[in-house]
Amino acid sequence: MLKKLDAETVVVILLCGALLISWNYIFGPSGLDWMPKQQTKTTVASTAEKQSPSLLNATPSPSIEPKNTPPISLAQETLSLSKPSTEKPSLPFVDMPDVKISNAVMDILLNPSLGQISSIDLKNFLTRDKKHNVFLNKDASPGALSVTFPRTELVLIDTNIESLDNKSFVLRRKFSMPDAAVICLKQSWKLSDNYVIAYSIDCLNESGKEIVLPEMLVCAGAMPPVKYLAGDSVLVSESHGIDRCMASNDAIIETRAVDGKFEERATQDNPVKWIGVSNKYFSCVLKPSLPFPDGNISKRINKTATPPQSETKEDYFIVYTSGCVKNIVLPPHSAKTWSFSYYTGPKSILLLKEFDPQAPFIMHLAWKYIDTVSQWLLYGLIFLKDIAGSYGMAIILLTLIVKLVFWPITHKSNQSMKKMQKIQPMIAELREKYKDDKQKLNTKLMELYKKEKINPLGGCLPILLQIPVFIALYWTLDGAIELRHTHFLWANDLTLPDTVFTIGWLFNLPINPWAIMMAATMFVQQKMTPTAMDPVQEKMMLMMPIIMLFFLYNLPSGLTLYWTVSQIISIGQLVVNKYFDKAENQQKQNLKTA
Repeated sequence: MLKKLDAETVVVILLCGALLISWNYIFGPSGLDWMPKQQTKTTVASTAEKQSPSLLNATPSPSIEPKNTPPISLAQETLSLSKPSTEKPSLPFVDMPDVKISNAVMDILLNPSLGQISSIDLKNFLTRDKKHNVFLNKDASPGALSVTFPRTELVLIDTNIESLDNKSFVLRRKFSMPDAAVICLKQSWKLSDNYVIAYSIDCLNESGKEIVLPEMLVCAGAMPPVKYLAGDSVLVSESHGIDRCMASNDAIIETRAVDGKFEERATQDNPVKWIGVSNKYFSCVLKPSLPFPDGNISKRINKTATPPQSETKEDYFIVYTSGCVKNIVLPPHSAKTWSFSYYTGPKSILLLKEFDPQAPFIMHLAWKYIDTVSQWLLYGLIFLKDIAGSYGMAIILLTLIVKLVFWPITHKSNQSMKKMQKIQPMIAELREKYKDDKQKLNTKLMELYKKEKINPLGGCLPILLQIPVFIALYWTLDGAIELRHTHFLWANDLTLPDTVFTIGWLFNLPINPWAIMMAATMFVQQKMTPTAMDPVQEKMMLMMPIIMLFFLYNLPSGLTLYWTVSQIISIGQLVVNKYFDKAENQQKQNLKTA
């Protein structure tokens, strides 16, 4: 039987090796370092639905000074969201050049013609190929922080740049209504020193009659998956979708872009404290000074792109969300003001926490019941990086601390497994004796466990207590933007495999040292760990490192580093346990001989 099993084991090992070598050739990612080419869109009359020209390969427009920008009158310009975006204007639309406001971390282009953000250039974040900056809200329609009135027909009669400097911009536009009433819409943007924009909307009734606006929408922006935004390949998980923080209980409600229940224009009517769009590494969050009383609307747009060196088109979604205010009543010659804070940048837990206490949950680091644990671990990782000087060393220190915290539990588990191993001959004897009487066998086994003072679950329960923490740490390392483009030893990016070279004659097989070390340490740990399994089960378990190597070979190097260090520490614990067990047995032997 054993000879047969050994032969089968050799065959399985050879098959796994062949699959491992061919996996990258057959299923490996290709064309990940690319940005989708966008089509230039046609200008339309509707301000809210007008498509901005493609900025994907464009050079940002220079800032313009107010003194050089006289007021522009655009008579008979129709603003009606009820009209489709494909409708052609009756009169040509006059585009004003974009204006730019900047701080140390981002440049923002604003479109005065539409009163919205054209693009946000994140200066400190590069695309995966490290050739271009990451741009948020580029070529989006409606654009971020645009103001639209879906059920009101307005005619734009005047546009005026009221003020402009390096960090702030004030725009004033006037609209007429069918009943000759006039509304003045004033929008103000002011940059902070980081990724937050202070934004306000003033709606003034310049008429002698009351104006009722059935609905006003303020757009929080658009977001594609990170692969189509920055070229990153998502090897583990992608949190692409829309989030809203409910005003009633601060609960975070997420709608994933791929959710089959996502409607073309989904409306949520309950008040919300803030709304946001995000993907794995970047987010845009709009927070009003008072909750949006009428919730928000969400929109998903289907996109298709063909990556370079591929003939297969890929489908993906871009998601939008806007805050909703309904039934706005403006008495004659009165005004209403709404104020907002707008975060647009990386999913940095410290920056999001500063923006709003609940905002870090937009990161979706882990399953909701252990998301808080993942956040604590990320705070710890950032703290340790400040001490150790690199995120690679911080991962090692954090893994060591977690293993030390669970050292007593792991030790208890190992001790329980050793006791179970010692009584295996007695268990085998009972199984043979009562093989035809299962009830009697179970009774005898319980008597044996009681006599030997063994908890049959003692080896498993301590391990189960550790699983949530280890899973939380695993997901923390996968979702932390802090590790993106971070070097450590031979790894160029802790969010990518640590490939040192590729063997071309083996179907371009990448050599990832930490993944190989992960499998090797897993094998050593299994060989050293006390087990109560029979020889057949034990041999099958020794196949697990090969299987894990096959499935996890292309994990991000930050994860394989953590896994390898964790297993090295476990091996060290087993060595220490065996040393003390040997010393204890020697002491007992000395007492017997004395």
